[in-house]
Amino acid sequence: TCVVHLVRNSLRYTQRRDWKQVTTELREIYTAPSVEAAEFSFELFAERWDSKYPALIRLWCILRLVRAAVPLVGEPVFRVGVSQCGGPGWAVAPVLV
Repeated sequence: TCVVHLVRNSLRYTQRRDWKQVTTELREIYTAPSVEAAEFSFELFAERWDSKYPALIRLWCILRLVRAAVPLVGEPVFRVGVSQCGGPGWAVAPVLV
């Protein structure tokens, strides 16, 4: 799963004025040091944004993207050579974001 596309798709459900806060909080989820920390961060995220953007929360719940992000915990967000999205153009060494 490509984190860039997950976040980009998430922003489709939010107003532009909230993008910075939403992306900051999403980053806390997909860069969490453990599965438990990722789940805790998601719970806080869901509590904060569910009333304003229920479709955003459903996106992450229904598709189980929180679970899909778990392999990213402790791993580089992008791998080099071919992106996790299948497109070319990434470097050859892992890059931490």
